[in-house]
Amino acid sequence: MQPAINHPEQASLLFLSGLMEALYGHLSRHYGNLSPRTAPFKGGLSPRDLARAKELIDSNLSGAVSLAFLGKECGMSPNHFARAFKQSTGVPPHRWLLLRRVELAKALIEGGDMTASEIASATGFADQSHFIRVLSRIVGVTPAAWKGTRSYMWPPQRKEQ
Repeated sequence: MQPAINHPEQASLLFLSGLMEALYGHLSRHYGNLSPRTAPFKGGLSPRDLARAKELIDSNLSGAVSLAFLGKECGMSPNHFARAFKQSTGVPPHRWLLLRRVELAKALIEGGDMTASEIASATGFADQSHFIRVLSRIVGVTPAAWKGTRSYMWPPQRKEQ
């Protein structure tokens, strides 16, 4: 939560809605006298719902999609959707969003004709530093190091006209 509070411009709607759902659950269980579930969650999304959810996330890489919207599209509550999505994919929806952004960014880096700032903007990151930080955490190296296997320089240098 601390990074989202310190840099709210870097927090996507999908992340924030997941955070709020977790907070609501915590408050309900601890202060609303609701008992926890007795049986663990077992289901996942149907193939149709999973494909729809992935399509919606891919078409909103900026993160301008909420758990409530995704859940509604799949006919379930936000919490149920988040659990079912994680059961089906192995990762929560926000992590899926970040992984998709990184995959697109890697493809754009391969193209070699965009700066890091342009790639950050094209892939829905708040700014260049956010892009570099997330890609480095997921891939294990900076974008420049990842691109380092190429013989030309990255990020490309802009030619003055």
